[in-house]
Amino acid sequence: MRVLLISDGNDNGGNGSALRRAISRHTDWQVRHVRRRPSFIGYEKDLEWPRKTPAPRALLEFWRGADVAILLGGFRVAQALPGYDQKPKVMYHLGQSFRDNAEPYRARCRSEGIPQLVTTFDLLGYGPDLAWLPMVCDVDRMELERRAYRPGSRPRVMQTPAARGPNQTDQFVEAMRGVEGIDVALVEGVPLDVALRHKAQADILFDSFDPWYGLSAIEAMGMGIPVVAGTGSDEIAGRIQETLGTIPFIPATPETVREVMERLARDRTLRDRFKMIGHEVVQRFHAEERVVERLAPFIGQARSAR
Repeated sequence: MRVLLISDGNDNGGNGSALRRAISRHTDWQVRHVRRRPSFIGYEKDLEWPRKTPAPRALLEFWRGADVAILLGGFRVAQALPGYDQKPKVMYHLGQSFRDNAEPYRARCRSEGIPQLVTTFDLLGYGPDLAWLPMVCDVDRMELERRAYRPGSRPRVMQTPAARGPNQTDQFVEAMRGVEGIDVALVEGVPLDVALRHKAQADILFDSFDPWYGLSAIEAMGMGIPVVAGTGSDEIAGRIQETLGTIPFIPATPETVREVMERLARDRTLRDRFKMIGHEVVQRFHAEERVVERLAPFIGQARSAR
């Protein structure tokens, strides 16, 4: 089987490159990934199709023989390819781009018979036609990065935001201002390889106050680092609990995060507990082979609809 992954922009969150790697490692499918442009984060490159340029020959050749296309975040790139209407498709809705356009995206997917997947638990609240596909984690790599960990004299709390605004970095920094007995570090504006090396030295990872856990949290849990994050409403927390069988991180709000961090810094037993919980969740749900297993039935659904 030939699978083409299509990112509308710069491969938001590295989801396209991560899925390509997972599929190529754990199936005998042929798989390619195309994005519009690179990102400073340095996600792995396969095919690129810059705006206002002709489609690359390699992309057109693979597209013609592709059995299914997985659209990551939108329709713009895919619909510019010849024969778009005849190609089986799966939509993987990504974060804020879907939150801003949920109803139009859902309506178009329904009209075209496209199965719809989402990255995070809050997105499931936009409709019953959505299913959760966990973001991919290369667990072996995370464990390898963690081997370089060296404990410091004080617990290290870290955040590695791709952008400050969406990750509420300023709120976090203000809440932690003047805290004693804890080293607080921000790692931002650096490529993924550098961010992971820094992250591997953390004792506690702060994700964000948003009502879900994101890729940074998943990477940290894959390393066996306890994570602090937001859960939002009881409804979202309930979805996480029902699906995973646990809440794999320590919940916090802007008002409680300082107290939560101070408690974790004092309580090694609590840190160790969430190291194990988070790592188990990543192995069971976010590991490459687990994500591919979850994806396969939706590919089958898309192909059988044609």
